[in-house]
Amino acid sequence: MKILGFNETYHMANAVNNLKDNELWLDAINAKTQDGKHFGREQWDQLLGHCQAVTDFPAALFAPELISAYPEAKVVLSNRDVDQWYRSIKRTIDWRYRDPMLFLLSLVDPPSAAWSRMFYKMWSLFTKGDFALHGKRAFREHYQGVRELVPPDRLLEYRVSEGWEPLCSFLDVEIPDCPFPAGNEQESFRQSLRALDRTRALAVLRKILPWLLAITTLVLSMLITFWYKDSQ
Repeated sequence: MKILGFNETYHMANAVNNLKDNELWLDAINAKTQDGKHFGREQWDQLLGHCQAVTDFPAALFAPELISAYPEAKVVLSNRDVDQWYRSIKRTIDWRYRDPMLFLLSLVDPPSAAWSRMFYKMWSLFTKGDFALHGKRAFREHYQGVRELVPPDRLLEYRVSEGWEPLCSFLDVEIPDCPFPAGNEQESFRQSLRALDRTRALAVLRKILPWLLAITTLVLSMLITFWYKDSQ
């Protein structure tokens, strides 16, 4: 989307390091499950008002709410084979949901804790707690819901194999003078998260290392003192 000029495109990565956004997404989830207060256009503007487009989770969980809040928006429904989508998500988002590293970091790192609270609740809501059992059903319901809610003149059903032309025509932007992007999303997803994990783990170690050294020094001093007294 950035290649087409939509520089402010909200993606899952935007929420990873943003405490305020995670709190707002949690408010939206609670409103969706009727456990929280109303979350309408004013609240969505606080979260997404600076953006030109949204994609990926957590936004995909709120297709009905976003379509209602922004009735003038165009919607691109990226058609994918459900089995292909399932395999991809199992190796990315669902992998992260079951990743012990995220759980461990959430116990000691405040940014990881804030992100994981939202992420765990979001993914559990979308999959009803079991991606293997409910993932494909959730996929089909999402697509059906979007098709029912968006008028045909504001909806583009699109496959990436179609390239730039139908997408640019629908969005009223010029076709860029570059190849359509292609990459290994699964591998880059894992690599970027592991890099983030290392950064956050090192930050935690830097915070606790002085305390560990102080405690170690204290314990050694006590042991030396006891040994000295016993040797007298």
